[in-house]
Amino acid sequence: MSARRPRACLAAGLAALALALPAPCSAQEGAAGQAALDRARAAWDKGDFDVSEPLYSEAITAGGLAPDDFLEAQVHLGSARAVQGKKAAALAAFKDAAVLDPRFSVPTEAGKRAMALADQARRLVAGAAPLMLHAEIPEHLDPGAPASVEVTLDADHAVAVPGSRIGVYAHDPLGGRSHVESVPAARTARFELPGRLFLPSATVHVRVDWLDRHANRLATTEEQIHVYPLPMADMPAGLAGSRAHGPAHGDGKHGGFWHTAWPYILGGAALAAGGAAVYFATRSSDDVDVTGVRVLTH
Repeated sequence: MSARRPRACLAAGLAALALALPAPCSAQEGAAGQAALDRARAAWDKGDFDVSEPLYSEAITAGGLAPDDFLEAQVHLGSARAVQGKKAAALAAFKDAAVLDPRFSVPTEAGKRAMALADQARRLVAGAAPLMLHAEIPEHLDPGAPASVEVTLDADHAVAVPGSRIGVYAHDPLGGRSHVESVPAARTARFELPGRLFLPSATVHVRVDWLDRHANRLATTEEQIHVYPLPMADMPAGLAGSRAHGPAHGDGKHGGFWHTAWPYILGGAALAAGGAAVYFATRSSDDVDVTGVRVLTH
């Protein structure tokens, strides 16, 4: 038994970007990109534009940036170059930013030259159609059943940029189980998430990413899959109980407490709490981040 609902289309034109990635990024890669971005921000805030420029470039190359951070890095890279009079290089960075979000804003401290170059970049990419990423993720699932995640790209852009990839990351934060996979971009892609992820009553977070060659997340959508509780018929006999095991309670028609879902729910809650304690006590700091991001839906 499963229910499926379509997810909103994600718009992110990427015609100007060269994409290639063997697999979704690791936590180490994401940390490297974020660390470089933090240093770039600090230099920018001090007005050290010549220092911030290579740091923003390093952040992009180190990779693993979320969509908002990646856009920020592109915009500030272009702005830093514009301040230094590097017109062609600034225009290239602004074009990449406009492909991601044509409504990006240039920081006021970058000056009129940067703003003029940003406007020029927007005009240059104005005619490019956005890439459409559509993902269908099940809303509910039976325990132990695999989950199909179907991704569709619009025909015009499915193979427009060689080397682009779509990645999926599924994670049960309570049980600590994860699944990471990526495939080359095509008109359609289908991911089969293994049934081992879907324990009774679990909530599994699923994220679908569009990744560039440095594992920067250009577009992201995520949803939760709620796993149904274990059916009463499949519960262990000791939990399900029967009239032969003792007197009935309640109205005498349904065997009372031991013929309800409450023994399983209470026992499951205790097991889940114990599992959570073990997980949070032993997990490493390299868990993949599945927090939400601002999806580029324009």
